[in-house]
Amino acid sequence: MSASLESVIPDDSISRAHRLGAYVPKTCRPVIVKFCSFKIGDAIFSKKSKLKGTKISISEDFCKATRNSRKKLIDYGKASGQKYTVRYNKLLFNKKCFVYCAQTDSICEIADNSELESPGSAVPKSPPAIAIPV
Repeated sequence: MSASLESVIPDDSISRAHRLGAYVPKTCRPVIVKFCSFKIGDAIFSKKSKLKGTKISISEDFCKATRNSRKKLIDYGKASGQKYTVRYNKLLFNKKCFVYCAQTDSICEIADNSELESPGSAVPKSPPAIAIPV
């Protein structure tokens, strides 16, 4: 993997690593890696595009609730038929920001990009306003 990323990952930069699932011959299993510092993990994560065309992929390990909300937001984004971006647990498209509400099982608009504190930020100045059923 170091060769594909064009960088050396020192052994002492890994705090913990383990495979998921039970061993099955001739089957690949994901590996969960925890780095000693956020800086190292972020540097490796930023180079993940260099792994295109290989059998290796890098993704973040989100909790089940975040994975579920991201899935709902991605489905909502695809249904819109427009270009969208998912950042952590927020969906951005049409200069609007949406989140998934598990209590109501709906997608809620929280702000448009003009109300966001900084460009690319998903932190609104005002609280959630509109609930849009999925």
